[in-house]
Amino acid sequence: MKLLEHYEAVRSEVPESKLIVIPQRNKFSSLDFMDWLQACSAVITGGSAAGLDALLLDVPVVSIDLDGELGEIDFVAAGASLHVTQEADLAPAVARAIGSWKKLPELRKNVDAFLQHAFHELNGD
Repeated sequence: MKLLEHYEAVRSEVPESKLIVIPQRNKFSSLDFMDWLQACSAVITGGSAAGLDALLLDVPVVSIDLDGELGEIDFVAAGASLHVTQEADLAPAVARAIGSWKKLPELRKNVDAFLQHAFHELNGD
């Protein structure tokens, strides 16, 4: 199954996600990506910078890694995403991610620790 097909399956399995699948190189790709992220309740990605951007904007991330190749990605290794390695776990992870951070205290803690570690020196502290 291709990655976009997984996303389409999630759209049917988790209708409350209001998932919009935007393949690369389409008419929407010219829109400001940060504007898109700010309107998201969660982001599904592999190990792309979109995950990091989402975390910086306080958007939960579901990292999809069905081939087991993303364990070394910084935010994945830090436990700052809901990391999915099996197809059957994708829809439940998305359902968890679109809820509130209050429902994911361990993930919130990992995200905060990751961002503090990765970006603490940017403000001179």
